[in-house]
Amino acid sequence: MMRSFAVVLFTVLWVCPAGAQFEGIVETRNLTTDELGNLQQFTITMWIKKDRIRVHNSAMGTTPATTMIYRNDRHIIWMLNEEDKTYFEILQDEKPQGPGSSLEDKPVIRRSGRTRKILGYTCEQLILSRADGETEIWGTKQLPELEATTSRVLGESAAEGGGWMDEIARLGLYPLVSTTRVEGKLVESQEATRIEVKNLDP
Repeated sequence: MMRSFAVVLFTVLWVCPAGAQFEGIVETRNLTTDELGNLQQFTITMWIKKDRIRVHNSAMGTTPATTMIYRNDRHIIWMLNEEDKTYFEILQDEKPQGPGSSLEDKPVIRRSGRTRKILGYTCEQLILSRADGETEIWGTKQLPELEATTSRVLGESAAEGGGWMDEIARLGLYPLVSTTRVEGKLVESQEATRIEVKNLDP
């Protein structure tokens, strides 16, 4: 559950200037629950360069590490099996269309008015309440280029996130921390631990 959410968290469909681009490295620390409800930790590292993003998920329990390369310029995703030194290829839709959010699953979003610094970026707190739990998000307006680049390259993956991402996008916020609890129990979380703007090799 958390692996798809973690990618979604950095691939929401934001309304950003078409020419804006981010180049550099983004890392996150993630927690998710397994089938028995035990918390497991893993990391995600993204190398971002124009229309190309490499996403590496560290091993988690018995699940091996995975790497995916998104080539938006060619509308292709490569999924790598590094142990076998093989890969398979998925064609991206040029015009991805995500499922709409029904009124039943649309969360109530509240801006608390609280702010804090995360990795040097000023963030504000949002609380997303649903029937099955609550998500706390700290988002910043200071990363429009990162928003634009990930939405363009990984836009199809954002369809998994549901309609609440559109609501946050309208506020102009890019989430750096997210924590979800169900009945008061932590079930998943993600926190950005590194955002480095730098030139990357092709």
